[in-house]
Amino acid sequence: MNAEEQEAIRLLKEHGAVLERTKKHRIWRFPDGKIHVMPSTPSCPHAWKNQLSDLKRFLNLVPSDRGKAGVRRPHREKKKRSRMILTENVVVQNSVRIELDDLRARLLR
Repeated sequence: MNAEEQEAIRLLKEHGAVLERTKKHRIWRFPDGKIHVMPSTPSCPHAWKNQLSDLKRFLNLVPSDRGKAGVRRPHREKKKRSRMILTENVVVQNSVRIELDDLRARLLR
């Protein structure tokens, strides 16, 4: 038996469950009449961990505030980007105007 399986069986016995029958599944009955079913040989490697989680929820051993949303962090402000707008005669970049002729002259040098 692995640790999760032993922990599940310990919790079942601690809460008064009685093993009713075993074949392909173990059927546990609680004093109040509720039934909990466990597989005898699960095929999934995560089955015992999931089984233990299900059993804790079944027995109400999970804190009530678990899974609730926490405090949201504030939004970051967006960075301002420099824009380049091309028009027929003028290139505008960061509020500075450069004539296209001057720009062409600089590029051709």
